[in-house]
Amino acid sequence: MRKDKVIYKLVVEDILNVAKDRIDRQLTDNEIEQIADKVGDLIDWYDVIWNAMIHSNIK
Repeated sequence: MRKDKVIYKLVVEDILNVAKDRIDRQLTDNEIEQIADKVGDLIDWYDVIWNAMIHSNIK
């Protein structure tokens, strides 16, 4: 498998869906940018990968 293959991605629509579900309104472009700038820092990607390995019974 290619080492640069994208495994998962989030798109603006995902942010908009969460906003609609949680605060029942559309976000401004500025609000979307603020969120997008923080998402990568908040995802604990190391533990997510480790948990996926555990749930896949990879040891």
